[in-house]
Amino acid sequence: MHDSDTAREICCRKKLDSLTGEQIAFLHRLRTEAPEFFYNMLRTELQIKTLTDLLQITKALDSLANV
Repeated sequence: MHDSDTAREICCRKKLDSLTGEQIAFLHRLRTEAPEFFYNMLRTELQIKTLTDLLQITKALDSLANV
């Protein structure tokens, strides 16, 4: 992993750490009910800009759904 990848991952985690459980559950629901709004929300509100960050978030939401 490169330093820029590590910095990006830390930044992504900080943004996600600020979300409440209720907000995360809502994001998960939005992903299936309103995918365009979900991805727009990630770009604008959480400033998720890269495919790698998007992949990390969607994998994390998938793993929570399986708990």
